[in-house]
Amino acid sequence: CNGAATFKGAYSGSGASLTLSSGTSLFESDLDLSGTTFSHSNGTVQIGGSAAGEVTIKGPQTFNNFETSRSLIIYGTNSFNDFTATNLGGKSLSFEAGETQNINGNLSLSGSSSTSLLTLKDVGSGIWNINCSNPSITNVDVINSTSANSIVATESKNSGHNTRWIFPGQEYIWTGNSNNDWDTAANWNLYSVPGFGAKV
Repeated sequence: CNGAATFKGAYSGSGASLTLSSGTSLFESDLDLSGTTFSHSNGTVQIGGSAAGEVTIKGPQTFNNFETSRSLIIYGTNSFNDFTATNLGGKSLSFEAGETQNINGNLSLSGSSSTSLLTLKDVGSGIWNINCSNPSITNVDVINSTSANSIVATESKNSGHNTRWIFPGQEYIWTGNSNNDWDTAANWNLYSVPGFGAKV
């Protein structure tokens, strides 16, 4: 597919091939690429449309640029060049527990304000992983995530069980439930070790 394309209904291409080589390809419903030979070397995959419900993305796959204006449920370990989900207060991005999202370029995530957050959470009751080197993140609520590198989330909320996420201004309370080690997450009320700028 060269140039702009719009997919109105759910896409499931088991055993098929889908090539997106330029422009913006808009998907307005669920996108199941788990059994598809998928190539996305240029252009942008955009999840949008006028509907308000969550959209499910099934990988594993590799995307060039990826944007969403909708809540998402993402399955599988996936790779992205740039990943953008901004001004999405009250919405959520849910990632499959045990899988890793790799962002090789820019990661831009934000809610609408400090009282209208974008929630980043797990699907499947466990830890979801992220690997990115150039994040810009504000007004988010994060739970059950391990990052390969330190991520600073400004004006954001730590809902617990996060590793290498830094929340300036977040309050942490020492419990000592596990041992006397500062760097043990189980010793803190949020099951996360406080980073710089935290209130202890």
